Amino acid sequence: MASKRKNLSFAEKNELIEKFQNSNLSKAAFAKANSIPWTTFNNILAAKLCSSNAQICDQERKQKSLEFTNELGESSFVASNGWLQRFNSRHNLSFKKLCGEAADFDSSSLKEWKDVVLRDILERYESANVFNVDECGLFYRILPDRTLCFKGEKCVGGKKSKERLTVLLAANMDGSEKIIPLVIGKFLKPRCMKNCKSLPFFYDANSKAWITADIWEKTLRRWDLNFSKQERKVALIADNCTAHCTVDGLKSIELVFLPPNSTCVLQSLDQGIIQNFKATYRKLLLQDMISAIDLKEQLQVSVLNAIFYIDQSWNMVSQKTIANCFRHAAFHSSPESEELLEDDDEDLPLTE
Repeated sequence: MASKRKNLSFAEKNELIEKFQNSNLSKAAFAKANSIPWTTFNNILAAKLCSSNAQICDQERKQKSLEFTNELGESSFVASNGWLQRFNSRHNLSFKKLCGEAADFDSSSLKEWKDVVLRDILERYESANVFNVDECGLFYRILPDRTLCFKGEKCVGGKKSKERLTVLLAANMDGSEKIIPLVIGKFLKPRCMKNCKSLPFFYDANSKAWITADIWEKTLRRWDLNFSKQERKVALIADNCTAHCTVDGLKSIELVFLPPNSTCVLQSLDQGIIQNFKATYRKLLLQDMISAIDLKEQLQVSVLNAIFYIDQSWNMVSQKTIANCFRHAAFHSSPESEELLEDDDEDLPLTE
């Protein structure tokens, strides 16, 4: 009968690492002496090293390998790019860019927020009344940066669009409600909107197309009025960016801020909702671009066009996608609800 696998606690792993550092044994000998598989112990040590988030480059690794070979008296070793590539492949190593917030957040404050603040919210509010709000930048005219040409020909001309909008999105925990988005542009009355009498959602502007404290407060007061008319009390989870100020006098919205530098973990919209929204926007834009090519026309995308693309893209983000992203960010009221729902939506490339 096979022995049952034992899951070591965080404290037990730390104790093993300290014992190993104070011993003169090899990893294999230490693992055998403590009756744990060598691979398990090796994984524990590797996780400890990765948790430090040490930032190193290929040149530093090559230099360190030369130091080791010199200590071993090996003079023929060459730390080439090919050797480093094979070393990474052999040991299943990969190197990735650090997310700034993921590297900086305090795990203890994160746990405290989840255990105290989030638990209190989930006890006092139904899932339909727990909302997350976040804004994202959208380069609304972004098109593919490649074109077809014959082999050997040079490709010239063209540049990436830098025309940007900010889109403020909010949805509730069970995915049953998506608040009408706010779009922020650079100009309050663009020429393309001159004869437009109504828009599918709200539009505001400032010189940098960013959200400001004034726009934030105005938006929250409008949402608060809508919830008051529905006789609802809701919790609105937001990150602590400078524009997200506290707003006094809200009757139906309880504004709750996430801990600093924790949005990559706790911000539900950052777990795939915004990504899905942007991918859908790009898909719709490319479909119209292809249709324009078939008609031998050039697609012109104005702010007004972008607003209708945004409206359609946000409507196409499914309830299941939203609910799953909230679960991924630890927004679940019971262990049973941690299981992700199967999403039958069409797969989208999660890129802008």
